[in-house]
Parts: sequence; structure tokens; C-alpha cells
Amino acid sequence: MAIPAGSQLAFASYEYSMDPLVNANPQEFDPMRSYRKRMAGPDQWDLHKAGMAHRENLAFGYGSQACPGRRFAVAERKVIMACLLFEFELKFTEGRMRPKTQHLNQFCFTDQSMTLMMKQL
Repeated sequence: MAIPAGSQLAFASYEYSMDPLVNANPQEFDPMRSYRKRMAGPDQWDLHKAGMAHRENLAFGYGSQACPGRRFAVAERKVIMACLLFEFELKFTEGRMRPKTQHLNQFCFTDQSMTLMMKQL
């Protein structure tokens, strides 16, 4: 089978991560999920880290095609989140809640009409 030049290939990461065989209770927010997977045993320590290139974690690719900047991207994300959480109070406008995340191939989007209020501490 030939793939035409210019074709976009994507891994169905949302569908994979929402599979109950991959993640127990996938609809439930669980910030410690990957940590518990790592603590399941010494053979699991490196499999569930952010930025890990492994066939069970394809966020940054795998094998020779793994993103070479994945460690920098993860570190940058951590710094940005730490600064936002430390320096700002964040909330939605009165009566609004977190919008539903929308997925298209490997991309995630939120409702662009939502307003997030930020107050510098």
C-alpha cells in the first residue's frame, strides 16, 4: 500500500487513551494515573513518563521517528504551567464551567468562545 506524498498521518491518541483496557476509568480526571502506572513495578518506571518515546505512549512518536525535542517540550510545559499557577488566579466567568475538549486527529481544541479570567497575584 502506498501513501500519497503530502498525506497527514496521525495516531488516534484520544481514542487510545480513552480505552478502558489502557486506562481504568478513562472519563475520570486522575492527575496521578501515570504516576501509579510507573509505581506498578521497576519494569514500568520509564514507560509512563511525560515525553517518553515508547510504543504505549505515542504522544511524541516512537523509535527513530520520535521527536528529538520532546524533553525540551515537556520541560517548557512544566515551567509555563508552574509560572501560571504561581503568578495568577484563573477562573471562568460567572456561571461557566470548563468547556468540553474537542478532538480532531491528534489535535485538541477547546471552545474558542470561552473566556478565562486571569488575575495576577
